[in-house]
Amino acid sequence: MSLEALRGKYVEIARGQRAFVPPPPPIHLDYTDHIVELLGRASRAVGRLDGLAELGAVNVRLLASPYMRIEAVLSSRIEGTRTSLDELLASEAGGGGRAEERDVREVHNYLVALEHGLGRLDELPICVRLVRELHELLLSGVRGEQYAPGRFRTGQVFIAAGGRIENAIYVPPPPGFVPELMSEWERYVSEPPLALSQLIHCSLMHYQFEAIHPFFDGNGRLGRLLIVLLLRERGVLSHPLLYLSAFLEEHRAEYYERLNAVTKQGDWLGWVEFFLRGVDVQATHTVEACRRLLSLRGEMRETVQQAMRTANGLSLVDMLFNNPYMTVPRASEQLGVAASSARGLILSLVELGLLTEVPSEGRTKLYQAPRILRMLEEAARSGDSVGTGTL
Repeated sequence: MSLEALRGKYVEIARGQRAFVPPPPPIHLDYTDHIVELLGRASRAVGRLDGLAELGAVNVRLLASPYMRIEAVLSSRIEGTRTSLDELLASEAGGGGRAEERDVREVHNYLVALEHGLGRLDELPICVRLVRELHELLLSGVRGEQYAPGRFRTGQVFIAAGGRIENAIYVPPPPGFVPELMSEWERYVSEPPLALSQLIHCSLMHYQFEAIHPFFDGNGRLGRLLIVLLLRERGVLSHPLLYLSAFLEEHRAEYYERLNAVTKQGDWLGWVEFFLRGVDVQATHTVEACRRLLSLRGEMRETVQQAMRTANGLSLVDMLFNNPYMTVPRASEQLGVAASSARGLILSLVELGLLTEVPSEGRTKLYQAPRILRMLEEAARSGDSVGTGTL
């Protein structure tokens, strides 16, 4: 494509301002040697991550749940929510009151939308219809709900500090362009160019979605959610374990700069390089973190098996890897046992040093598996901030 075609165009809007209409995503890119190297590293890292399936379906399913929560927290944090992983997990376990309720709801909505999207892939491809469904779930009952969740925006939006369009760093296309641009986006997603690798196609899909900015609110979170859905749909990942929000949050300024460089200079290759770096770093970090978590699970199960010799004790350990916070009612419900039995199991894990009671604002006692929580918090960091991956 010509440089002009890669750059898109500007159109006049009110008050002498201009809005950007993105070009169709490229169907071919002339890869630099550096991109070829990055693509090779990223593909190998994703292959190693997908190889975790060899550890057993139960183990991988066990890890998918906390990783989905990590993504929900970090993607929402990029947009300004302050809920931590610790606070989300404690809230889900019944130890509420430790975080702003609105922020927790926004993170919870992201998780609901992600789970819905993964479930829908069995019956519906990634398309405008699915995007609308996800957006409606994302904004249900939270800020932005007044902007018709699930419906394309009908007004002009802009990204600016202080809420003045004169200070905008990006002005997306006028609303009249959105339906056709999203139809083009849908075609591009459903018919990936043969000349592009799946990872690079995914990176271009993400830029295009963010450039169109089809909704009044929630575009950033939804665009990042679509990354894992596309990789899962295309079979790049057998299980939803690769998320880029930790890397994008760690490099937030560069993330926006790279997206903006596509808009202003048509620098698709710079954006692709950044995206592939993120895939390499996070896939490598996730492999290492998952192996550490599974090693800890084996150690804890062995301790429980030797001391308690009960299947419910082992099931309780597995529940803690889904969420390292526990209450007696939660254990009773999920294990299908009486509250007295659940209390006995929890206290046994306390005696073994696997659980500890933590403060809770509610009347129900809250327990925490500190070693699991520390590992999950480490897993939630960007891979390059803990010395993994290659840059």
